[in-house]
Amino acid sequence: MFRRPFPCRFTFDGQSRVNVPPWSGMIGEDTWVKWLGDEPFILGYGWPRLATLGMGLPAYTQPAVGGTSMTTLAGNFETRCAQWIAPASLEPTIYVLCGGHTDYQVEHNTGAQVYSDAGDLADLARAAGAVYVICTTTLPSIAITGTDETERQAGNALILADAGGQFDATIDFEVDGLDDPLDVGAYFDGVHIYGFITNPDKGTGKAAVVARPFLEAAVAEVLS
Repeated sequence: MFRRPFPCRFTFDGQSRVNVPPWSGMIGEDTWVKWLGDEPFILGYGWPRLATLGMGLPAYTQPAVGGTSMTTLAGNFETRCAQWIAPASLEPTIYVLCGGHTDYQVEHNTGAQVYSDAGDLADLARAAGAVYVICTTTLPSIAITGTDETERQAGNALILADAGGQFDATIDFEVDGLDDPLDVGAYFDGVHIYGFITNPDKGTGKAAVVARPFLEAAVAEVLS
């Protein structure tokens, strides 16, 4: 089934912090929950959905793959993600990258390597037709400790400085309400954030508040 083109679209790429909680917020007919003992733990919606709420533009998180480093995401970009980037003449794509967890926690990459890999994904997105690229910093995690945590902070600093001019904009998620993976009001498992638009101070609600101005600025520039 075909739909009419919109002025532009968002394509969110990265790891599980992009698509957990899922876009629908539902599994079957039940609210998406993580069971803690005998009580349901309601997770709400992921930050990309909350950040684009009411914008009237299509937004896709299908390209994101949990537990997969940005090196791997770049290697299978053509088959995994390129299909979600529309030709600029049809529906200009704003590509948003949020990753790094597996890079630090599993592959033990340096911050410089993560910044380089994020730049590779930005190049691939532009080659596929994306007209605007945004990269977020990597959220903290109870699974990223010691030297890996030092490298995460270094990588985030490199992303924000963006000396190589890899991105059109960068989003800093190292803010109150997102910076403590032990905060159960923001992180449901110490790795993934959760939340609601009605709680803009923690978790996905906070991430949406932080990201929204950057998404709006991207739309304004793309449509100017």
